[in-house]
Amino acid sequence: MAVVPISLAERVRDCARSLLWTLSELPGLKY
Repeated sequence: MAVVPISLAERVRDCARSLLWTLSELPGLKY
């Protein structure tokens, strides 16, 4: 049962990381 939330959290983290990297790549949206 513990494997499900961990996998989900890791997947969400990877997705968020990808989104942040994509935003960072954009020249107009650079924080």
